[in-house]
Amino acid sequence: MRWDACRLEIPDAERLAYPCWLWFDDSQTTDPSSVAAVWPLPGRKYHAKSWARVAAEGVRLREQTDLPRYQQFEADGHMTITEGNVIDKQAIREHIRGMRKAAVMDGSGYTVFGTELETDGFEVFRMPQTIDYFADPTREFAEAVLTGAMSHEGTAGCDGA
Repeated sequence: MRWDACRLEIPDAERLAYPCWLWFDDSQTTDPSSVAAVWPLPGRKYHAKSWARVAAEGVRLREQTDLPRYQQFEADGHMTITEGNVIDKQAIREHIRGMRKAAVMDGSGYTVFGTELETDGFEVFRMPQTIDYFADPTREFAEAVLTGAMSHEGTAGCDGA
């Protein structure tokens, strides 16, 4: 099965009835801060969705390169561009607050944002960004995609864009 064949939109009311695992990739300015959510569903199935935010100053800096422009991701509904020169982490926190949740992040992301999420009731796990920690989850992810047990909503970043 191909990744594109795994596209499936699940209404918020249905999806949010299940607990989810969040992964948070923290950035400050030019790179986006991203949140990816995976919901374990009945029947050993999984659903993924991601969101990204970047500061307007980061957009301006990116435009000086030959990389794809962030405005296209925003126009497609896959990214939010916020005012200023630092990514608004409180907006991310508000966005994910209502999810039944556990979060995984690297140690640097945990330092401030992870402790704030814990006060919101998240169970937060620190995971070093090394192959020792990513090998097994990546293998399970690939198996879920190949067997059709994984679905996603076509969010950029989930579709290879």
